[in-house]
Amino acid sequence: MDLNAQIPGAPNFKWIEFIRSNTADRRGIDNTPRDQSVFSRIEYLADNVLQPLRNEFGPIKINSGYRSAALNRALGSNNKSFHAYGMAADIVPLAKGVTTKDLFVYIHDNLPYTELIAEDVPDGWVHVALERGREKEHQLKYKRVGGSVQRGTYEQILRMFA
Repeated sequence: MDLNAQIPGAPNFKWIEFIRSNTADRRGIDNTPRDQSVFSRIEYLADNVLQPLRNEFGPIKINSGYRSAALNRALGSNNKSFHAYGMAADIVPLAKGVTTKDLFVYIHDNLPYTELIAEDVPDGWVHVALERGREKEHQLKYKRVGGSVQRGTYEQILRMFA
């Protein structure tokens, strides 16, 4: 697998964007997926969520995508994280004038998702997860700076961006 290749169905994204990790680099962790099904799940997320976001808002940076078991442990996350299976991305907009709220609202209103989290609101990032067969589950959550992830209503979360 050429990690620098474009993802089928998501021409503005490359595999490496989901796999690279500053933490993995600093700690000498190989974050390359060993299970080929991870690539299929990354492709599904990129094709159905990230590319449509890119088409609507311009460039998007993936801060965190796939996480190997070793990287997940290093980050203090659990092995049930959607990241551990290639089904989640933490993203921020790069285009001038586009906010994390814009991404959050657009995903909520227009795209399939299993889990949508506004993290470190109001100025943090958006975590979006998409699992095949659970596209309409729509778990909405938020995390304030220094807090823990909690469930919330759409209206409640939107008020936090203000």
